[in-house]
Amino acid sequence: MALRFLCPMNRVVSPTIQRYLATTSSAQVQTDDAKFSPVYVHHLSKIVLEHLQNNYSGWIVNRRLEKGLKLNPDGTFVLRFPASIGRKDNGRIWTSYDGGKKQHWLSVYKDGSLGRFLIKDVLEGGDLSEVAVNDHVRSSVDRLIGKLDGSSPL
Repeated sequence: MALRFLCPMNRVVSPTIQRYLATTSSAQVQTDDAKFSPVYVHHLSKIVLEHLQNNYSGWIVNRRLEKGLKLNPDGTFVLRFPASIGRKDNGRIWTSYDGGKKQHWLSVYKDGSLGRFLIKDVLEGGDLSEVAVNDHVRSSVDRLIGKLDGSSPL
């Protein structure tokens, strides 16, 4: 089952939206519903975002990524590093789906390097349990963060 976030129409969404929604009263959410519309988030993207939020929130804030989240209509996301002077694209982290190969990917582009982590291959890993898939996705996020923080190349 996919998670549905509420986010402003056609706007970039901060990861704190989920926490805001989880901590507000139902009366307050009802009055705020006029400002938000439901957005589909694929369950693998949801696992990535939750793992980033729960385990790397300080890392996200230190790199000023908290305002760079864009949820795509297909359930994937892009998390952009903030632009710097003289540089429009300072890097990004994103999820994608290759329909031809039936593969879900977690990717990062930073400092001219591209890294890709296969988070699910439907054709080859179809018999994995949901717990095993979720653990593999979290492990991919951990490796991605390690590559960005470490000295090893993407």
